[in-house]
Amino acid sequence: MKSKLIVWLIRIALAIPAAIGGGVLGLMAGEALAYLITASTGRDSLKNMMIWSNITGCVVCALLAIWLVFRFTGAGKWAKRAVLAVAGVAASGGGLLMIANFR
Repeated sequence: MKSKLIVWLIRIALAIPAAIGGGVLGLMAGEALAYLITASTGRDSLKNMMIWSNITGCVVCALLAIWLVFRFTGAGKWAKRAVLAVAGVAASGGGLLMIANFR
């Protein structure tokens, strides 16, 4: 019982900096995605798309970083699946919000 608690504390201690690092990388990736879409279409809808692409990129990359921590520390398969499912929902929702704001 005590060893399981220690393992989960180690996972949490690894997941926090991984999520922060993944979030920062997601912000950069979201910004690049917004610039790429607006440059390729020639429309000037960067402001709204920038907001949603940054939020989506941050959330999805943070969740994927947590999934990597779970993957390499041997977490249960349902914990890994749950994180991937939430990341998929966040990516789909963020993509739909970006499309909805594209004018």
